[in-house]
This record gives sequence, structure tokens and C-alpha cells, in this order.
Amino acid sequence: DSMTMRRFMSRIGYIVNLKNGWIRADLYRQTVQRNWYKLDKISDGMNSLGVATILADPYSYAGFFQALQGFHTDPYTATLKANNRSYKSQGLQLKSQFSNAFGPVQFKQEVGSRFHYDHADRFQHRNTYALTNDIPQRIANGILGAAGNRKDASRALSSYARSTAIWNKWSIQLGLRGEFIQSERIDWGSNDKNREGNDLNERENSTFSVLPGLSLCRAFD
Repeated sequence: DSMTMRRFMSRIGYIVNLKNGWIRADLYRQTVQRNWYKLDKISDGMNSLGVATILADPYSYAGFFQALQGFHTDPYTATLKANNRSYKSQGLQLKSQFSNAFGPVQFKQEVGSRFHYDHADRFQHRNTYALTNDIPQRIANGILGAAGNRKDASRALSSYARSTAIWNKWSIQLGLRGEFIQSERIDWGSNDKNREGNDLNERENSTFSVLPGLSLCRAFD
């Protein structure tokens, strides 16, 4: 197999220090492009088996296993799959914290929000190789996108608030977190390398959750 990968990551942060606390903002973005070209299946002309299937039971698939080893390779062929994918994640995060006191009781307040987007874009194909004379030779180029031609994306908004009161060795904390996530998939199918939408398949899903929390703690010397 052979893998090539390019990755770029950037983040810009800014903090405002105040008398009783601080506010911070972070803007981030990451992109990854990778192509993992690896052995996917072995075919005898009638059936194609994955490498994991062959190795799990080499006695039942003796011919396939020998082809993997380079023996008795005719008429077996090998399929190499280009797992060509790109990933992106980006967003904005805001967070603040403040502390104050009322007599013997210390209070700490914390709030935060994040706006996030990410996607995984698959554009994959398979090439076929003959295994004659123990030397792999490419005999057919796969159609671009035929082994995976879709994009999965998500957009998310999450926020939380947390309040802590401390008195002597006791502390009580109240918290609340909310999340809204919207995900989608766009699948162009296996015969649309230009992504013109001739056989487009789309779906979406949304989730919303609210998570409250409460804790009571006592410190021991």
C-alpha cells in the first residue's frame, strides 16, 4: 500500500483580562487531504474476496491465499482501492469566567459556546492488477468516484453554563449544556465523476439535547 497526506491547521486566539475574570475567543480551521492506495480484494474471475476474509480462513480460500503470497496467480487478479478523502473542520469558540465573593462564600461563573462545521469528502476508485509471473501489472483503471463519491457534513452549536459556590470545605455546582447538531449526506453515486447530480441521493438528520448537572462536594484534609 501507499499513503500520501497533507495537513494544515491554524488557530487564532484572543484573551481579554478583566478585573474579576476573562473572556477568550478562538477561531480554528483544519484541512486534511489523504489518499491511501491499498490492496482491497482478490478475484478469481467469479468471486471477489476481501483481504480480511481470506486471512481469516486461508484453508477454505486456498487459491486466494496463494495468490496473496504470489503463487499460482493465474487467473487471479488484485483490486487496489484509492481511498481518496479530504476532511475539513472549522469553527469559533467563545468562553468566559468570572469570580466574586459574598462574605465567606466564593462564587465562580463560567459560560461558553462553540459554532462548529466539519465534513468528510470521499472520491474513491479501484484499479485492477494481474498477478501473472508474481509481478503485479495494471490491466484496468477504475472509474473515478465509483468506489465512493459522497460528502458527509455536520453543523453544530453547543453552549454551556456552570456556576460554583464554595464555602469552607463545601462546594456546590450547577451546570447546563445544550447542543444542536445538523448532519447531512450528499451521495453522487458510482457513475457521476463530475458530480452533476444525475443520480443524487441526499439525506439529513438533526438532534437537540439539553444536559443538566448538579454536584455537591466536601474537601477532606
